[in-house]
Amino acid sequence: MLRRHFLHFCIAGTVGFLVDAGVVQLLVSFTDVGPYLARVFSVALAILTTFTYNRTITFHERRSRNIAGEFGRYLLGNAAGLSVNYGAYALVVAASATAQAWPVLAVAVGSIAGMAVNFLAARHFVFVQR
Repeated sequence: MLRRHFLHFCIAGTVGFLVDAGVVQLLVSFTDVGPYLARVFSVALAILTTFTYNRTITFHERRSRNIAGEFGRYLLGNAAGLSVNYGAYALVVAASATAQAWPVLAVAVGSIAGMAVNFLAARHFVFVQR
């Protein structure tokens, strides 16, 4: 079960990464939104995407009937991973002119940095066996 959970969590993360990176790059390239604010919008959409995937596929046998409570735990459980993720992103953007123009590179670094924290939170806090 752990392998299946981790595999699907990685798939959800990949889909979330594509949403996150795509939105941040589109906003930076085609609007006046800078890379830091753009990431706020892209992360919000990525969180909705990964929550939906993880709830319906990764941890489907563990989900509760209370979707609002589960989503609240998801946000809370992922706060540490998101902090690690955004911290790494911000460091890369601050240190690299290339990452400022192509923030997708910094999104990748941040995503990898926060993945383990998010998986542990999802498995042991958000989607707990009832």
